[in-house]
Amino acid sequence: MIRIYNTLAREKQEFHPIRPGEVRMYVCGMTVYDYCHIGHARVMVVFDIVQRWLRTSGYAVTYVRNITDIEDKIIQRARDNGESIGDLTQRFTRFMQEDQSRLGVQSPDHEPRATDHVPAMLEMIGALERNGYAYRATDGDVNFSVRRSSGYGKLSGKSLEDLRAGERVEVSSAKQDPLDFVLWKRAREGDPFWPSDFGNGRHRLVRPRRGTLQGCDGRRFQHPRGLLRPLRTSLRGQSGTITAAGGIACRTGAFHRVARA
Repeated sequence: MIRIYNTLAREKQEFHPIRPGEVRMYVCGMTVYDYCHIGHARVMVVFDIVQRWLRTSGYAVTYVRNITDIEDKIIQRARDNGESIGDLTQRFTRFMQEDQSRLGVQSPDHEPRATDHVPAMLEMIGALERNGYAYRATDGDVNFSVRRSSGYGKLSGKSLEDLRAGERVEVSSAKQDPLDFVLWKRAREGDPFWPSDFGNGRHRLVRPRRGTLQGCDGRRFQHPRGLLRPLRTSLRGQSGTITAAGGIACRTGAFHRVARA
């Protein structure tokens, strides 16, 4: 029997796969605009150990780790270097894979790139908007409405009043609430963009993770990533509302500290 600490429940629980004998494991991967650092190495090694252990324990494992290949830092770095975003991200993806090989880490079964799954992300943002969890702001962005999500903050154990709005980015006056965050960012002059019903723009924040989950095969995934950060809280907020809206389901209890009883 395998017991895993469930951050959402704040206790170790017996591990029961969604489908008996199978584990579908999704890990948030790297944003490829620079060389890997020790934190990236930790992600590679830790979850390689987890997937190897699960396979050795007899589970059929599907291990997915995404690559974020479009993001503000990527855009700025490409401009600073005077190169295309594609050239930049392909180069640092190659360096990441070389580092992974030197660490003796096995490659994931699937390594989807965020830019290959924009239609799925747009579909999810549309579902959130139709069900009242997202709105079009006056500046052209599409934002997630944090206070409409009743479970927001449960993963970190913080109330909305405890959360510090604007800690990571400057708060936009176009937001209905300072805690709201951008799902779809309107294209600014010179930015790469994708056409959509929301206008030309690109996804932001955790949207790549949700979209690439659906892009793999649309099935339910368990999410073992174990870092309590605002990103994880935002992911769970979107996951719960997407599921309520009839989309795909994703267990986002941030399972970690695996232990065999």
